Amino acid sequence: MGLAQGCTIYMKANHGLIFGLVLAALSLLFIACEQISRPNSHTLRLSLPAAPSSWAFLPELELEVSWRDEKGTCVMSRAPFGTALTITVERGVPQAILALPLSRGRALRPAGILYPEGLERGEREGDIDLCHLDWLGGYSANLWRLLESRGVDPCSFDLTRLVDEASARCSDPWIIEPYEVARRLVSSSFRLSLYKNGDSFPVILPDSAWAPESPFPPATDSIVSLPAGLWRFLGSQNELFVSVDEQGEIAFVRF
Repeated sequence: MGLAQGCTIYMKANHGLIFGLVLAALSLLFIACEQISRPNSHTLRLSLPAAPSSWAFLPELELEVSWRDEKGTCVMSRAPFGTALTITVERGVPQAILALPLSRGRALRPAGILYPEGLERGEREGDIDLCHLDWLGGYSANLWRLLESRGVDPCSFDLTRLVDEASARCSDPWIIEPYEVARRLVSSSFRLSLYKNGDSFPVILPDSAWAPESPFPPATDSIVSLPAGLWRFLGSQNELFVSVDEQGEIAFVRF
């Protein structure tokens, strides 16, 4: 091999090495810039609740969990009851994490938690914070999202305290729909006296097994006690709506 040919081969090898080094440097610069511009992520392990005993007979029960990730994108994932799900969110940015129960696609009342408020227990597994979703948290998380959808900052209200006070006044906060609470909060007409265990009326449900839409009532038999309002029950295949007026008159609609 001549000297000139040897120099040519050496120069080609050097060019390849330099090109590789430049690519590596650019890649590192890109990663560094991405990490600077990307919001600080926070990894959470969500502990999902077990299904209430009143829902035990419902087919194909699962939870549809929804949250906003570290980029602010709405993400959904399905998981079985009583399991754990690991997610990432933008660190410290408040949001509602919701777990919607489904039985063959039919929704029941959700579980949930408010982040970062729900981290008060301070439980960790290594570098991962633990969050326990529960049924009262589902009411406050649902209310949070309704306020958010109206363009109202949910952080303007102490929703956790509101729900705690509501649950102390009545056995089931879902007797007042969150959209009504949101409307009253926005109009400054909300009062905790909305939540109370009023008069109830005995209702004989049609022959079948029925699960209450809310997780709070105990497992039902053929006779339930319902206050005035519209109440939804799920069966293995069908749905039942029960209307009770202030005089205790009852009407059924079955789907």
